[in-house]
Amino acid sequence: MPSPRSGYLKCVGKLPGAHSSIVYSVDYAPAKAGHGRIVSCGGDNRFQIYREAVGSTSEKPLFYLDVSNETDHGEVNCVCWHPWDGSRLCSAGDDGSVRIWHYRL
Repeated sequence: MPSPRSGYLKCVGKLPGAHSSIVYSVDYAPAKAGHGRIVSCGGDNRFQIYREAVGSTSEKPLFYLDVSNETDHGEVNCVCWHPWDGSRLCSAGDDGSVRIWHYRL
């Protein structure tokens, strides 16, 4: 088994204060979904969508909060973008349900 490469990963960005509690899941909508947005969810009963800002680069990605949505799930455990339709995502929470959301681009 080959040894791990030193310095292979480099943190180039951070969303400090993204949630007021533990973060459980994050997903990135690929460009083929029509945009490059990040969605995160956590123990604060919210999922949040971040939009890439003008001037963002691969070495210094910049995002700003676009949508903050409090759900009836209780804690939101998982969020995921539809693989090619950037207007849809789903979430799963402590209430045992999976919800499908429409996001207006």
